[in-house]
Amino acid sequence: MYKFYNNNSLGLFENDCTIRAISTATGNTWDDTYKHLSNIARINGTMMDDREFIQEYLDKRYQRIDDIPRYVGEVAGSYPDNILLITMRGHITCSMYGCVVDSFDCRERVAEYCWIVKWNKMKLKPSYNYAIRRSFKWRNIQKSGGRNG
Repeated sequence: MYKFYNNNSLGLFENDCTIRAISTATGNTWDDTYKHLSNIARINGTMMDDREFIQEYLDKRYQRIDDIPRYVGEVAGSYPDNILLITMRGHITCSMYGCVVDSFDCRERVAEYCWIVKWNKMKLKPSYNYAIRRSFKWRNIQKSGGRNG
């Protein structure tokens, strides 16, 4: 399945798939995700959409799935109880419970890598999303040295 979703804070269609996918998967706002990734990339002396930076970022935070089906749609369909981040050549997308959520339908693209962001939705508590947002913001505040950094 596919569902159109563009969480760009201004509703623009920009080359911001990394921000859109990660913010969708984590439940954080586009703006918060942009600030978070930008800050970490700056600390590492790279661009936040650099392929190696993103893979390393995701590997540090989530479990990578090694043996995945060939196409993005097949990967999404194989994990109907999870939230995933899936990379492909020149793009990254989010799959939520078997449905690719993105600003365009990329289900027919060849998948390269996949990470599980959240496990079975039935095991999540209602406050889980709030806790994720709070910890995400707190990590961002700690890294930047203050609320406005």
